[in-house]
Amino acid sequence: MIAAISPLRTANSAAPIPTPTTRRCSVKRVCFYLGFRSKFEAGGKFARSVDWSRMELLRRMVSGGCFKEPPRKGPKVEVESVSGGEDLFDAAAAEATLRPEHLVVMVNGIVGSAADWRYAAEQFVQKLPDRVIVHRSERNYSRLTFDGVDLMGERLAEEVLAVVRRRPEVRKISFVAHSLGGLVARYAIGRLYENSPERKSTGPMGNNFSEERTNSSMQCLEQPCEARIAGLEPMNFITVASPHLGSRGHRQVD
Repeated sequence: MIAAISPLRTANSAAPIPTPTTRRCSVKRVCFYLGFRSKFEAGGKFARSVDWSRMELLRRMVSGGCFKEPPRKGPKVEVESVSGGEDLFDAAAAEATLRPEHLVVMVNGIVGSAADWRYAAEQFVQKLPDRVIVHRSERNYSRLTFDGVDLMGERLAEEVLAVVRRRPEVRKISFVAHSLGGLVARYAIGRLYENSPERKSTGPMGNNFSEERTNSSMQCLEQPCEARIAGLEPMNFITVASPHLGSRGHRQVD
């Protein structure tokens, strides 16, 4: 019996517990060690020593790397807090001469927040480090998502304009939204839409948003124009589970 449990540290034995050094730990071996307590529960003092051994084994497994996540490969993702959300971008690309020029705006759904898009935003930057800057919107979070699509859309439009002003290098824009966020993003796009005869070298739109959009529309009556969103070239509008056709069977008024 003692020979069968020699790998464990008992009260009278100083045999060390094997320490896992890699993530590829033997599942059968771990289950074998951790199963001793149930088999020798009636052993009194021995059962208590086995219980201590189980805790020691788990501690060594964690410290030895058995349950540690593998180191992330690829570019280092930097996070910069801004008013109403966070910008994610590649640190090396941000210092380069040719900075990413594609802004991706991610919008959460009802009772959500910018944290809902954390993993997806990191994947965007890691896959396209020299192309995109990802902005996770947080102007409409938690209970603020109950304020209605129009009010939430106005907030998002103002937030996008603020981000574009802070990053004059961006030239393209895309939206990725979930659920109610798809309707909010669609409303904001309508507010930010403009017809521009050409891209101005001075950067994105100024504070007089309505006045500039009116002037651009008048110019388009005289010459060909291109559609712009917040002064940027629109690329993609992606929504996940957004009720663009409404909710079937929902009755708000009886």
